[in-house]
Amino acid sequence: MKNKKIVILAILVAFAIPMSTQIPAAGIQNVAESFPDASETTVALIVTLPILVASLFALIAGKVAGSVIEFKKLILAALVFFTAGGVAPFFFSESLGLVLAFRVVCGIGIGLLSPLGATLVVKLIDSEEAQGKAMGIGSIVLNISGIVYVSLAGALADSHWSNMFLVYLVGLLFIPIIIFTLPNIPLEKDTKEEVTATKERINFAMIAIALMCFLMAILEYPVHLNMSSVVITENLGTSATAGIIIAMYTIGGIVGSAIYARFSKLTKDYTTSAARLITAGGLLILFFGGNATILAMGNFLIGLSFGIYYPAFYMLMGRAAPASLTALGMSLIMVGYDGGGFVSPYFFSVVRKVTGNEGVRFPFLFSSIAFTAVTLIVVMITRKRPLIPANTTSVEEKAKE
Repeated sequence: MKNKKIVILAILVAFAIPMSTQIPAAGIQNVAESFPDASETTVALIVTLPILVASLFALIAGKVAGSVIEFKKLILAALVFFTAGGVAPFFFSESLGLVLAFRVVCGIGIGLLSPLGATLVVKLIDSEEAQGKAMGIGSIVLNISGIVYVSLAGALADSHWSNMFLVYLVGLLFIPIIIFTLPNIPLEKDTKEEVTATKERINFAMIAIALMCFLMAILEYPVHLNMSSVVITENLGTSATAGIIIAMYTIGGIVGSAIYARFSKLTKDYTTSAARLITAGGLLILFFGGNATILAMGNFLIGLSFGIYYPAFYMLMGRAAPASLTALGMSLIMVGYDGGGFVSPYFFSVVRKVTGNEGVRFPFLFSSIAFTAVTLIVVMITRKRPLIPANTTSVEEKAKE
């Protein structure tokens, strides 16, 4: 095998891809102003459509990677989709329909790549300790890439919103890295044990965890979709300002991931519940915040809570899922969260019509109240009936979150 440090460089390419879905978020208000006849939900598809497509193709990647298609070939094909679909809107910015079509193409690439970072760590790195270190580095790359993407996209969008799609040119750097550093991994065939294991089924706990991720994403996504509109329409700054504020979410995520172990030890059975309450507080800050600095603080808190509850859900899923369905369980978390992100603008469109409140910050207040209510309901229900099935006793206490 090639030098391990070089192999890790190839693996980190996969970790650097998922946060690229947020590249257009900083310039979304600029897009809306260029297409005044398009509805808010249609414009939001520029961010949410690739997320939905990515969640579907992530499941496909989990099924075919290493068994039907070699990892190296799949990653290179995904990078072509990612780069071509990502950059194309720069050249076709006069047509919103074409922009959305290319966002689908980009989403295919993102989806095929997203689950492969962790998979390659397991495949190519031997010791559990080394795997843990590689996962940690991958998490750092994931979050830092998000900061770089959104900040750079916001700066480019100030001159014209289509310029932000040039950030996807980073794919041209990733392709040669994969070609020259990722070793060829032979296709694997199912063993008799694996065929027998496929008889195991998805359980209620797995579905419940995925549904919770879905709900939380619906409530949280206005943070990503509305920030550009708040900053520009209220004259709090430019697209670059919005990009920095959005990037603070990712910085908060890095800090949250770093303190997760200590936080979960302190809060014990109520780790995710405590994190949701932090989210509710951050959303209140976004609703009342009167300047860019305060908005950045609110976004930081929301990112901080995400960095805590997201790995907590992975831990719960890892214990709730049968051994043969662990990978599928992890994919369900991604599908739940990405699916919620796609549904979010439509959900809040209905909420606005029902409440008659069209304020651009109203979703922040609604979500803050909803996060608090959901937390109280979950705590009351799971105290009486643990989420994780009885045969996984070690997790029953965790399920009370």
